[in-house]
This record gives sequence, C-alpha cells and structure tokens, in this order.
Amino acid sequence: MHCGVSGKSAQFDKREFLDLQGTDAGASLLPVLPRKAEQELTPRQKGVLQLKLLGLQNEEIAAELSLSILTVETHCRNIYGRLGVGNLVELLRKFRTVDS
Repeated sequence: MHCGVSGKSAQFDKREFLDLQGTDAGASLLPVLPRKAEQELTPRQKGVLQLKLLGLQNEEIAAELSLSILTVETHCRNIYGRLGVGNLVELLRKFRTVDS
C-alpha cells in the first residue's frame, strides 16, 4: 500500500538532499508545512510528511528514517486523518488554497 503520489517527480535529486540533511543547506530545502500540519502533527509525522512532499516513496522514507515501511504507511494514514484528507493529493489541494 502506498500513501501519496506515485512517480519520481521531485524537482531536484533526492540523493543530493539526503546528503545535505542535517546541514544548514539541507534544512533550507525542506518544504514549509501548512500551519495546520505544524500544529496538529507530532515531530515524527512532520518529518514523514516533509519527505513525502519532497517526492520520496514510502520505501525511501523508511530507509532514511530507519523505520519499517509499515510504520511509514501508518504515519501517512495518521497524518491524513489528523489533517482531514484521504491522501497526499487531497492534502496538497486543500492546503494550496488555505495557506495561499
């Protein structure tokens, strides 16, 4: 089960971002989360969501955060539930208009 958008449509090389993680340069590449996400999500859920927004697949997120794929999928379901959406596409549509 995948939660999110399929395909590899990140605007930059994900490996480059992962190499920069933990540096000031890497932090500046993270997507800004919608206000509601900042308020409603746990720190781990925010991290998973930021990686989803970068275009990483569940398997890549699991490897990057040292989690199982099932745990990543559970985080995705909980994120979408807390934010009142069914998937990443709905989240993007909802918050594109709210935070604009």
